[in-house]
Amino acid sequence: MSQSSEYSHDATVKAITSFYEFMKRMHGEEEAVLKYPPPTGWPQITHESFAGLDKTKEVIELLRHIPYFVIEPCILESTRPRCFIDSQFCEEIKKWPALEPPELDDEEGRLPGYIISLASAREEQVGWTVLLDTKRGVVILWKNDGNLPNWTRTSDADPYDVDVDQYGPQGWKCMPTYRIETFFEFCKEQYRIMNWTPDLLRGDVCQPNDNDNPCEDDLRRRQIMRDAGWPGTDGDGTGWDREKAEKALEEYEEEIRSM
Repeated sequence: MSQSSEYSHDATVKAITSFYEFMKRMHGEEEAVLKYPPPTGWPQITHESFAGLDKTKEVIELLRHIPYFVIEPCILESTRPRCFIDSQFCEEIKKWPALEPPELDDEEGRLPGYIISLASAREEQVGWTVLLDTKRGVVILWKNDGNLPNWTRTSDADPYDVDVDQYGPQGWKCMPTYRIETFFEFCKEQYRIMNWTPDLLRGDVCQPNDNDNPCEDDLRRRQIMRDAGWPGTDGDGTGWDREKAEKALEEYEEEIRSM
């Protein structure tokens, strides 16, 4: 496994943008509204206005140039991307005291200044925190309950410290770690082959622990998506009939309830 991967701002922006656009096509444009920055970056995100975030210039530049969901779909199970252009957040962060970005995390769990949380769990004990490290060029998948599914064994970079308490404030250090581009492509592939599927009726995502032995319910839901044209004409969600799939899922769940 690789200890580190060279960080590239442009490649990271491209990887995140591509993945978010994939999510928009999968969930549907009404359920996943994506807004893009102007060529010079989001004007409300500057090194001065975001000084209270305690992050490095590389992190702030990344936040300035990626798109954001203003209606946020789940990108992993019970996990939504953060929106750093939210007007309330942008006003609130101006009031935070400016601190020097830390080089190391502390005992309270404060992350290093070069690591940013891109997505967080909807519920405290369920879902993931998605961290991106602009120093090592990796994504860290922090499972909130510490219970890692089998598919996380595909990680392709070394964790920071395998000996830390996975349930403590520094638990992210022992979590699965991926090269940035590898991570987002891996996620797209899991959705393409339907190891993971969108829960179109609830705005969530289904990520079974064991994809080698899917249950009957998983197989039925996959077939519904396949019948509606997933993964699209280009393999990236273009042209699939999300409304048809949603209607078929409603009928399927009604069938289950009537049993």
